[in-house]
Amino acid sequence: MKTSEVLRRVRDHLRDGGYMVAHERWGCYAAEYLYLRGQIGDRDRTKVKRVLRKHLDGYSSLEAWLEYNHGIPVAHYTPAKLKKIMTTRKAWLTHLIEHYEAKGD
Repeated sequence: MKTSEVLRRVRDHLRDGGYMVAHERWGCYAAEYLYLRGQIGDRDRTKVKRVLRKHLDGYSSLEAWLEYNHGIPVAHYTPAKLKKIMTTRKAWLTHLIEHYEAKGD
């Protein structure tokens, strides 16, 4: 499966806010969940997790990356802040999807 399609499935699995379990909030957990449900293959899961980590410069999450690189604190999210971070995460995934589609992947 193309990287762009796997990223699209991950993005579409994530929620927008409210109460979320790990696989509904973070991309790597979503990839694991989709793999366990048979919606993506093992190579796809491994590849997309590698892509996400690469683009986060090795940070464990977008929140950690934002805190370190932009001084945005990640602790004690209000519902409004969580909705904003999820919107940012999905926009970032959309950008990655477009990037990989442009490469034909």
